[in-house]
Amino acid sequence: MLIFCILIEFFLKVLAKEFSFGIILGSNLTYETQSDQPCYIINQKLKNKQSQEINLVLEFNEKTFANFYDNGKLNGDINFIVQMVPISTGAVVLSNKGELIYLKLVENSFQLADSKMLSITKQVFLKPVYLQYIQNSNDLLILTEWQNFENQIGQEGQSIFCEIIKIYDVFLTENIKSVAILEDLLFVASGEQGLHVYQVSKRVFEQIQCTVEFKNITDIRVVSENSVDYIFALDYEKGIKVITFNTKTGLFYENKSLTNIPYRGEIIDLYQDVLMVVKEKEIDSIIHELRIQYETNTWRLIHQHSAQKYIQDIEMTENYAIILGRNGHEIIYHSLPSYDIKIQDKIIIPGLQKLFFLDKTQSNNIQVFGVTKHMFFTTRLQLFPQFISCFYSKEENEIKFTYHQNSTKCPGSAQNKICQFKQNYTVQFVHPILLHRNNRSMCIQHV
Repeated sequence: MLIFCILIEFFLKVLAKEFSFGIILGSNLTYETQSDQPCYIINQKLKNKQSQEINLVLEFNEKTFANFYDNGKLNGDINFIVQMVPISTGAVVLSNKGELIYLKLVENSFQLADSKMLSITKQVFLKPVYLQYIQNSNDLLILTEWQNFENQIGQEGQSIFCEIIKIYDVFLTENIKSVAILEDLLFVASGEQGLHVYQVSKRVFEQIQCTVEFKNITDIRVVSENSVDYIFALDYEKGIKVITFNTKTGLFYENKSLTNIPYRGEIIDLYQDVLMVVKEKEIDSIIHELRIQYETNTWRLIHQHSAQKYIQDIEMTENYAIILGRNGHEIIYHSLPSYDIKIQDKIIIPGLQKLFFLDKTQSNNIQVFGVTKHMFFTTRLQLFPQFISCFYSKEENEIKFTYHQNSTKCPGSAQNKICQFKQNYTVQFVHPILLHRNNRSMCIQHV
């Protein structure tokens, strides 16, 4: 999108048109004369606008927070959020008190709807805890070092925490690097101990033998494409191995064609056919963006991005990858039509721990929900349009310039490609009928 915005003390006459451009890759202005150039470009930008906050830790309320300090020192423990997972009707949050909290999604807004205390001590949360949702069976899994729980999500009108079952299989969660769910299968990446796969049923995790060897598996992602289940497993020493699972035979097969992806690292994320691999270096991180061709079992490198060090996670949508970092959060635009083009923004969400999307296919207005250490929140990622801004010029003659732009879409076309757009403008400043001391502005939007 493009907005033509004039900051003036006089009246401006301009003709507006509407266009759809997608992501603007680059732009500039050229003038017919060099004497007076009052206009400049304010670039298109993705920003977050927080819309809802729900405090889930009562000790963090403003009125009670002061009670935990005595002469500037902390006088007691403040509880915190451990994990969050989206479910079919909203989200479930787990606190270090052992409390499960259900936030129900009602017309794009979340409401506190239910809660349940687990028979669990705070000592459990000294080690990593994992929360997973199995959509096929509508079950919630809580994986801890000491014991595991399975909860059958209740029906509408009931408590969703209707039956919490203890599962006596245990995991050394300190060794777990990543977990993922595909149908009723639980995938556990355990570093040097390899990949463990379990079929989840009532009160038991039945282990399925996976013969694919790993040196040091650090992250996994699972996806179904063309009725085939793919497991993308990142080995810190060997790169990416791709495994397919045959549901009829119950056997895993290493996809030799796709496996030869040499990029190593700590984190991967996958959205449809776009795969990102994070490799942390001394002063920053390198993110390799790959395109996967499932039909031909091939891949190719599309982009290489530079990002901050200490990345904790990546969440991807149709057009963006949100980089969750220890020292801030960045947005990388992926699937751009040229290798040389790199666009990045930053978002500000203090204390962010986890985030998810209501609809990953949206481009210009994406609703995001997540948790900080004490708060559940929703926010919108909005693509703010590009501006041409002009200040008042004393030049009495007309000012003529041409706006040049490269973008991912041409007007009237749904194809993603580099589109070159050019528009001529003529600006003439004339005295208004009514004067006012304050500056006035007029904006004409190009969509």
